Amino acid sequence: VGGIIQALPGTVSAGAVGGLLVKSIAKTALAEASTLGLSGNAVTKFVAEKVKEQTIKIAAAASAAEGAQTAGSIAEQARQGGKEWSDYVAPALAAGLGTAAIGIVSGGISRKLGIGDIETDIATRSAGIRGTGIGAQTLLKRVPAEMLKEGVLEEMPQSYQEQVFSNIALDRDTFEGTSEAAAKGLILGAGMGGGHALISG
Repeated sequence: VGGIIQALPGTVSAGAVGGLLVKSIAKTALAEASTLGLSGNAVTKFVAEKVKEQTIKIAAAASAAEGAQTAGSIAEQARQGGKEWSDYVAPALAAGLGTAAIGIVSGGISRKLGIGDIETDIATRSAGIRGTGIGAQTLLKRVPAEMLKEGVLEEMPQSYQEQVFSNIALDRDTFEGTSEAAAKGLILGAGMGGGHALISG
């Protein structure tokens, strides 16, 4: 529970970055709808469809923001540990890129399988658009599917590689604490994914 509370601000802020892209897409779609002479519910539906077509880019933007947070966190941790910039810049950047890449891949898998995605849901809701980033299955299938996606496919590998690069930045044993980090990531991701699946529908 404590881990989820700590992770929420980062998750929300990553989704908010995706939300900036959503607003840009929606603005362009509104102008296009006006050109086509659409009005009322037709405009809302048109904009929502245009946003849905760009979910890959939206999720990538949110994942990139999450990767930047990871890189910054490891860099700050190493700086406070007395390390020089040259010691930690490469592992911090590598961890950030790894986190972003894992987020993009897991997001792509979830879209293909119709599984919900927290960051995409936050991004689209922040722009006033609902229904994107929510699992298409029934509740009994949606909850375990999203727990699997957020836990096994995303948070577990992210946490593992973040611990590896953190160890490198701090000049510790490369694999120190990686099993524990992966286990915590699995539980944290499953909790967040299951919770999102419950409330998003």
